[in-house]
Amino acid sequence: MTLKWRLLLFLVFLVCLYTWIGADSTRAELWVCPQPGQPDLYTDHGSGGCRQLEEARASSPRWSSKKGKDYVPMMLVPAGDFFYGSTKERMSLPAFYMDQFEVTTKHYAEFMQATKRPQPNYWNQLSDTNMAADRPVIGVDWSDADAYCRYYEKRLPTEQEWEKAARGTDGRLYPWGNQEPTSTSANHWMGRAQEFTKQGNAGRINFYRDRLMSVGSYEADQSPYGIYDLAGNVREWTQSDDTDNGGKVVRGGGWFSAPQTLQAVFRYNWTPSTRNTWLGFRCAQDADIQEVKTSSVLPSPPKATGLPVVAGTPSVVPIGSVQGGTTDVNRSSAFSERSLLLPIVAASRPQPGTITGSWVGLVTSLTVSYAAHGRGPEIETDGNLRAGSLNSLRTAAIVAAVAVGYDPKYLKVRVLIPTVVDGPSAGSMYAVGIASALLGDPIRHDVCMSGTIEPNFEIKPVGRLADKMNACKMLSKTTMIVPDGLDNSHLSFQGTERSVHVIEVHTLSDAYAAATGQSLRPVSSF
Repeated sequence: MTLKWRLLLFLVFLVCLYTWIGADSTRAELWVCPQPGQPDLYTDHGSGGCRQLEEARASSPRWSSKKGKDYVPMMLVPAGDFFYGSTKERMSLPAFYMDQFEVTTKHYAEFMQATKRPQPNYWNQLSDTNMAADRPVIGVDWSDADAYCRYYEKRLPTEQEWEKAARGTDGRLYPWGNQEPTSTSANHWMGRAQEFTKQGNAGRINFYRDRLMSVGSYEADQSPYGIYDLAGNVREWTQSDDTDNGGKVVRGGGWFSAPQTLQAVFRYNWTPSTRNTWLGFRCAQDADIQEVKTSSVLPSPPKATGLPVVAGTPSVVPIGSVQGGTTDVNRSSAFSERSLLLPIVAASRPQPGTITGSWVGLVTSLTVSYAAHGRGPEIETDGNLRAGSLNSLRTAAIVAAVAVGYDPKYLKVRVLIPTVVDGPSAGSMYAVGIASALLGDPIRHDVCMSGTIEPNFEIKPVGRLADKMNACKMLSKTTMIVPDGLDNSHLSFQGTERSVHVIEVHTLSDAYAAATGQSLRPVSSF
């Protein structure tokens, strides 16, 4: 075959390829999940299915949530500071909600039916598969995305909101932390390269079937606020204009993205009319001030006259009763934010195939500030504290505030921790740290501590002491504060007691004196 004929055949191939990619042919039938009470005929098709999607949406989130008017779960991103961009500029945003999942073809089909809006590109591919109802819609331009959000009384997120939703408050690179992406982190090109290559060699690609995944399929691709697929699946339109280059800002990674471009700081500039196979969207909404009660996953303490109480406990000691003292301080006085680094000993995330994790020594960032709304204690974390630790932190906030004569309803506590932990063993140290922040007493640099904090101010043991002392040594601490009544004699045979001095305590007052060298007392002023 001559060179002329080879060039001609190559040009014909390019024309066919272009025609196929840009195809937006006649209306196709779309598989839509049934309404409640109707049979789900598609559950066994592939990895998706209506029941799987609806169960995921109905599952209890780690953070406060609600449902939008399109019945999509929306996750609360609390007000406050965060690190923005690759330079980690400190910014502050009011509270807002963001869709937990990217908008799916199911929900977009309902929107088109209600508004008579034209089909997006690639819609015809939905006739080829019964797995697409829970896949993110693609082929939508900026005006399509904007119209959808507005119709349901929502809006597109700003790029700053998008980044905070993805990174949390600790400046992490990816929604899951700073670890480099793997094949199980998110739906991205390198994670499925062999699969994509085989599909390409087999013939024409259906993007909904062959490239996209059901929303929420990758558990790792979840932000500190419980929002899924911010690193993979599809990139997402934002409300923001690119003031330097024109066009609209697009954020996030997609199925075609290289691992290094999955970082939450990456931003792109596309014209509003862009429609392609790796671009979708999700919506956001301002948070009504009455809705924002706490950024914790825990329920608010039960209503009662006087001070709030911890669920499952009879009462909390009244203000001013610590050591028989009283105080004239205005127990809801405003005060400036106080921060400190707090050493804790806690149970880490369980390893695969095990029931419990190992004991680790960690340095956490603790910030105590004033909650003007008076509906506290408001607890804010970066998502690394699981339910047991969060309950312990809430109890510590209430008990510590009451111990120094401050109304916990006006207290906000933020804890940032470098890894996932669970269990109540750090409760006593949280209580000491919160009390020291309110009183202004520094904690000794050589101490660490283990034990739960109880609503009656007692400190109780949990777990094996030897394991916790080893965790204490990880922090290069030489003194460990532990609950009394433990049999510590066996430690001398291991030599542990010679390297870590043990101080036994019974109450928060004892622990505070051991950790700070000062007495636990009512706060006199701010």
